Amino acid sequence: LSPVTGLTSLGQQLQSATGALVRINEVLGAEPEIADPPGAPTAPLVEHAITLDHVQFAYSIERPTLEDVTVVIPAGSRVAFVGPTGAGKSSVLQLIMRFYDPADGAVRVDGIDLRDVTVASWRAQLGVVFQDTFLFDSTIRENIEIARPGASAAEVVAAARGAELHEFIDQLPRGYDTLVGERGGRLSGGQRQRLAIARALLRNPRVLLLDEATSALDPRTERLIAATLERAGAGRTTVAVTHRLASVTEYDRIFVVDAGRVVEQGTHAQLLAAGGQYAQLWAVQAGGVALTEPPFAAAGALARLAIFAGLDAGVLAMIAGRLRPALLDVGEQVEEGDGVVLLRRGRARVLAPGIDGRLATTAELGPGDAFGLSALLGQGTASVLEATEPTATLTLDSEVIAGLAGAYPSVAAALDGTALAAAPVGGQRLTRMTMAPRLRPPLPPPVAPAPTTADVRRASGSFSRIDP
Repeated sequence: LSPVTGLTSLGQQLQSATGALVRINEVLGAEPEIADPPGAPTAPLVEHAITLDHVQFAYSIERPTLEDVTVVIPAGSRVAFVGPTGAGKSSVLQLIMRFYDPADGAVRVDGIDLRDVTVASWRAQLGVVFQDTFLFDSTIRENIEIARPGASAAEVVAAARGAELHEFIDQLPRGYDTLVGERGGRLSGGQRQRLAIARALLRNPRVLLLDEATSALDPRTERLIAATLERAGAGRTTVAVTHRLASVTEYDRIFVVDAGRVVEQGTHAQLLAAGGQYAQLWAVQAGGVALTEPPFAAAGALARLAIFAGLDAGVLAMIAGRLRPALLDVGEQVEEGDGVVLLRRGRARVLAPGIDGRLATTAELGPGDAFGLSALLGQGTASVLEATEPTATLTLDSEVIAGLAGAYPSVAAALDGTALAAAPVGGQRLTRMTMAPRLRPPLPPPVAPAPTTADVRRASGSFSRIDP
């Protein structure tokens, strides 16, 4: 009976394997959603910048993931995306790697849409280090070589040196031929991350992407890995996604993402000085007391503007959701354009050209005040807004205002000057921020000076006038 029993067991194994093979064939035969357009050229090498241009993205139609995200990542810089869990940080990396395409807007490299170039040529410029590094039950050498099959032994060693892993490997009895175990179980967390960094460096990428690369490590190992990544990223464009702010304090630019929007951006020092959401996160992670900031009533500030005076609270709340945040350093200026700038935090002054053409202060603005409305009304004065302290602003672009004018007659009438507008209430306002120009009292008639004796003689002809 033993052969019969074995045959029965073998039949069960064949049944199970057949189902698995059918599924594997389905995966291998599936057509990828991200495909190259016919005749697509190769992607250019990153020389200037990677740009997310008004990107809209969602994994499902029920809930948007990213809304109107516009960021510029200069080539050779180090930038980080931070924010609470589920804010959409990792989705930014997914779009940069072109695992997905945006529903609206575009991801561009040196101005070229990634959808217009081949996927392979773009990904050849990328090196990625994920939070959870997957290692095969093979040797260290083979796990590094996965990044670029066919790499020479010298190139593998150079990558390991760049990840500061070579000294550890050199001490192992079998060196680079040491088995790492299933999923790298024979290595520590820090060693697995260094191996992942070596794997990324073997590709010699122009862009290094880090997705929570140090979040699963203890503080000491995190500092060591962060130092390794800093050296490995020298001369490359580095884009990091993390919720551990201590690892990105020296980065060139930090973007704060919340609910799918970039709500703040700047350096670590600038964001702390602004006292916004980044400062709150930093205070919590640094063991301090979270800063408390009174909420800014954007809808109320919009209601004080004459062009929105006739709109109800629901519409104003909708408009407030279209405001674009920005930060101004001390002395940084914003020219009067065709949009409206609201001061959310900080103070600024309005400079306008005088009779001699020099800029002079015409008003001091604080939280809730607005700038730039005159240009919308055709009364531009070439004024500029200059921050006198770190200032957070909210900008309503002209495209949004044009759309509102098409949807709401009161906005269109106000912009055309056909509606009587009152000056905004609350806060210190310039008269130039109102719909109606300031009325100046008429000048008194000139008073002629009293005639002198010489004037009387000259008029009467008592002596001849000698012209010089």
